[in-house]
Amino acid sequence: MVEQELIPPDESDRQTTFLALVAEHDELDAQMDSLRAERKALRARISEAGFRLAAYDLARALKDEATSAARDHLNDVARFLDWMGKPLGHQGDMFEEEPASELSQAEQHAVTWQGRAAGLRGGRRDENNFVPGSMAHALFDEGWLDGQKALAERLVPSFRVKRGRGRPRGSRDSYQRQRRMPNGREAPQPC
Repeated sequence: MVEQELIPPDESDRQTTFLALVAEHDELDAQMDSLRAERKALRARISEAGFRLAAYDLARALKDEATSAARDHLNDVARFLDWMGKPLGHQGDMFEEEPASELSQAEQHAVTWQGRAAGLRGGRRDENNFVPGSMAHALFDEGWLDGQKALAERLVPSFRVKRGRGRPRGSRDSYQRQRRMPNGREAPQPC
Protein backbone atom coordinates (compact mmCIF):
# COMPACT_ATOMS: atom_id res chain seq x y z
CA MET A 1 0.00 0.00 0.00
CA VAL A 2 1.41 3.33 -1.03
CA GLU A 3 1.11 6.13 1.45
CA GLN A 4 -0.30 9.27 -0.01
CA GLU A 5 0.70 12.61 1.26
CA LEU A 6 -2.08 14.74 2.59
CA ILE A 7 -2.07 18.04 0.82
CA PRO A 8 -3.36 20.90 2.92
CA PRO A 9 -6.30 22.69 1.28
CA ASP A 10 -5.63 25.88 -0.49
CA GLU A 11 -6.59 28.97 1.52
CA SER A 12 -8.68 30.25 -1.37
CA ASP A 13 -10.79 27.06 -1.26
CA ARG A 14 -11.32 27.42 2.49
CA GLN A 15 -12.27 31.06 2.06
CA THR A 16 -14.80 30.16 -0.65
CA THR A 17 -16.32 27.43 1.56
CA PHE A 18 -16.45 29.79 4.53
CA LEU A 19 -18.16 32.58 2.58
CA ALA A 20 -20.70 30.11 1.13
CA LEU A 21 -21.57 28.96 4.67
CA VAL A 22 -21.93 32.58 5.83
CA ALA A 23 -24.27 33.33 2.92
CA GLU A 24 -26.37 30.21 3.71
CA HIS A 25 -26.54 31.22 7.37
CA ASP A 26 -27.60 34.76 6.45
CA GLU A 27 -30.34 33.36 4.21
CA LEU A 28 -31.63 31.17 7.07
CA ASP A 29 -31.58 34.16 9.43
CA ALA A 30 -33.69 36.13 6.95
CA GLN A 31 -36.15 33.22 6.69
CA MET A 32 -36.29 32.98 10.51
CA ASP A 33 -37.01 36.71 10.76
CA SER A 34 -39.84 36.27 8.27
CA LEU A 35 -41.19 33.25 10.19
CA ARG A 36 -40.97 35.15 13.50
CA ALA A 37 -43.02 37.98 12.01
CA GLU A 38 -45.62 35.49 10.71
CA ARG A 39 -45.72 33.75 14.11
CA LYS A 40 -46.15 37.08 15.90
CA ALA A 41 -49.05 37.99 13.59
CA LEU A 42 -50.65 34.58 14.19
CA ARG A 43 -50.38 34.97 17.99
CA ALA A 44 -51.97 38.42 17.69
CA ARG A 45 -54.90 36.86 15.78
CA ILE A 46 -55.23 34.14 18.46
CA SER A 47 -55.38 36.81 21.16
CA GLU A 48 -57.86 38.94 19.19
CA ALA A 49 -60.09 35.87 18.80
CA GLY A 50 -60.43 35.85 22.60
CA PHE A 51 -58.06 33.02 23.47
CA ARG A 52 -55.59 33.58 26.29
CA LEU A 53 -52.09 32.96 24.96
CA ALA A 54 -50.80 31.38 28.19
CA ALA A 55 -53.62 28.82 28.17
CA TYR A 56 -53.13 28.26 24.44
CA ASP A 57 -49.40 27.64 24.94
CA LEU A 58 -50.04 25.25 27.84
CA ALA A 59 -52.60 23.28 25.82
CA ARG A 60 -50.17 23.01 22.88
CA ALA A 61 -47.41 21.85 25.22
CA LEU A 62 -49.62 19.14 26.75
CA LYS A 63 -51.37 17.93 23.59
CA ASP A 64 -48.71 15.32 22.80
CA GLU A 65 -48.51 14.04 26.39
CA ALA A 66 -50.38 10.98 27.59
CA THR A 67 -53.76 11.88 29.10
CA SER A 68 -52.70 10.77 32.57
CA ALA A 69 -49.46 12.80 32.35
CA ALA A 70 -51.38 15.91 31.22
CA ARG A 71 -53.90 15.43 34.06
CA ASP A 72 -51.06 15.02 36.59
CA HIS A 73 -49.42 18.19 35.26
CA LEU A 74 -52.63 20.21 35.63
CA ASN A 75 -53.28 18.74 39.09
CA ASP A 76 -49.79 19.83 40.13
CA VAL A 77 -50.43 23.34 38.82
CA ALA A 78 -53.70 23.50 40.78
CA ARG A 79 -51.97 22.25 43.96
CA PHE A 80 -49.14 24.79 43.58
CA LEU A 81 -51.63 27.62 43.10
CA ASP A 82 -53.51 26.47 46.19
CA TRP A 83 -50.28 26.49 48.20
CA MET A 84 -49.58 30.02 46.97
CA GLY A 85 -52.98 31.19 48.21
CA LYS A 86 -54.66 31.21 44.80
CA PRO A 87 -56.96 28.15 44.83
CA LEU A 88 -58.72 27.31 41.59
CA GLY A 89 -62.49 27.41 41.65
CA HIS A 90 -62.69 30.16 44.24
CA GLN A 91 -63.36 33.65 42.98
CA GLY A 92 -64.50 35.34 46.15
CA ASP A 93 -62.96 38.66 45.14
CA MET A 94 -65.37 38.90 42.18
CA PHE A 95 -68.38 39.35 44.45
CA GLU A 96 -69.16 41.85 47.10
CA GLU A 97 -69.06 40.25 50.49
CA GLU A 98 -72.19 40.84 52.47
CA PRO A 99 -71.60 42.23 55.91
CA ALA A 100 -71.86 39.73 58.77
CA SER A 101 -74.48 41.90 60.48
CA GLU A 102 -76.94 41.45 57.55
CA LEU A 103 -77.98 37.99 58.75
CA SER A 104 -79.85 37.76 62.02
CA GLN A 105 -79.26 34.86 64.37
CA ALA A 106 -82.44 33.17 63.13
CA GLU A 107 -81.42 33.61 59.47
CA GLN A 108 -77.98 32.17 60.20
CA HIS A 109 -79.61 29.18 61.86
CA ALA A 110 -81.99 28.72 58.90
CA VAL A 111 -79.16 28.85 56.34
CA THR A 112 -77.12 26.32 58.33
CA TRP A 113 -80.10 23.96 58.48
CA GLN A 114 -80.71 24.35 54.74
CA GLY A 115 -77.15 23.17 54.17
CA ARG A 116 -77.55 20.33 56.67
CA ALA A 117 -80.75 19.17 54.97
CA ALA A 118 -79.02 19.21 51.57
CA GLY A 119 -76.15 17.16 53.01
CA LEU A 120 -78.48 14.67 54.70
CA ARG A 121 -80.43 13.98 51.52
CA GLY A 122 -77.16 13.43 49.63
CA GLY A 123 -77.37 16.66 47.65
CA ARG A 124 -74.36 18.10 45.88
CA ARG A 125 -72.16 20.68 47.52
CA ASP A 126 -72.64 23.12 44.64
CA GLU A 127 -76.36 23.39 45.47
CA ASN A 128 -75.22 26.30 47.61
CA ASN A 129 -76.96 29.23 45.88
CA PHE A 130 -75.55 31.92 48.16
CA VAL A 131 -72.88 34.34 46.95
CA PRO A 132 -69.42 32.73 47.24
CA GLY A 133 -67.37 34.39 49.93
CA SER A 134 -70.44 35.53 51.87
CA MET A 135 -71.33 34.52 55.39
CA ALA A 136 -74.45 32.73 54.15
CA HIS A 137 -72.36 30.70 51.68
CA ALA A 138 -69.97 29.63 54.46
CA LEU A 139 -72.84 28.75 56.83
CA PHE A 140 -74.59 26.66 54.16
CA ASP A 141 -71.32 24.88 53.42
CA GLU A 142 -70.71 24.12 57.12
CA GLY A 143 -74.24 22.76 57.41
CA TRP A 144 -73.78 20.66 54.27
CA LEU A 145 -70.57 19.14 55.64
CA ASP A 146 -72.33 18.36 58.93
CA GLY A 147 -75.22 16.73 57.03
CA GLN A 148 -72.84 14.63 54.95
CA LYS A 149 -71.08 13.46 58.11
CA ALA A 150 -74.40 12.47 59.69
CA LEU A 151 -75.46 10.69 56.48
CA ALA A 152 -72.19 8.73 56.39
CA GLU A 153 -72.64 7.66 60.00
CA ARG A 154 -76.11 6.35 59.16
CA LEU A 155 -74.86 4.37 56.19
CA VAL A 156 -71.93 2.66 57.94
CA PRO A 157 -73.11 -0.49 59.72
CA SER A 158 -72.15 -0.97 63.31
CA PHE A 159 -69.71 -3.85 63.67
CA ARG A 160 -69.77 -3.96 67.45
CA VAL A 161 -72.19 -6.64 68.58
CA LYS A 162 -72.55 -6.99 72.31
CA ARG A 163 -72.98 -10.48 73.65
CA GLY A 164 -75.13 -11.06 76.62
CA ARG A 165 -74.02 -12.67 79.84
CA GLY A 166 -72.88 -16.24 79.88
CA ARG A 167 -70.07 -18.39 78.71
CA PRO A 168 -68.16 -17.42 75.60
CA ARG A 169 -69.10 -19.19 72.44
CA GLY A 170 -67.29 -22.51 71.99
CA SER A 171 -66.12 -22.97 75.59
CA ARG A 172 -65.48 -26.62 76.57
CA ASP A 173 -67.79 -26.75 79.53
CA SER A 174 -70.81 -25.48 77.65
CA TYR A 175 -73.53 -28.07 77.37
CA GLN A 176 -75.20 -29.19 74.19
CA ARG A 177 -78.73 -27.98 73.99
CA GLN A 178 -81.43 -30.53 73.57
CA ARG A 179 -83.41 -30.11 70.42
CA ARG A 180 -87.13 -30.31 70.80
CA MET A 181 -89.70 -31.12 68.21
CA PRO A 182 -92.72 -28.84 67.74
CA ASN A 183 -94.83 -31.30 69.74
CA GLY A 184 -92.52 -30.88 72.74
CA ARG A 185 -90.69 -34.23 72.54
CA GLU A 186 -86.93 -34.46 72.24
CA ALA A 187 -85.55 -34.74 68.76
CA PRO A 188 -83.63 -37.91 67.91
CA GLN A 189 -79.85 -37.52 68.24
CA PRO A 190 -77.74 -38.12 65.14
CA CYS A 191 -75.71 -41.33 65.24
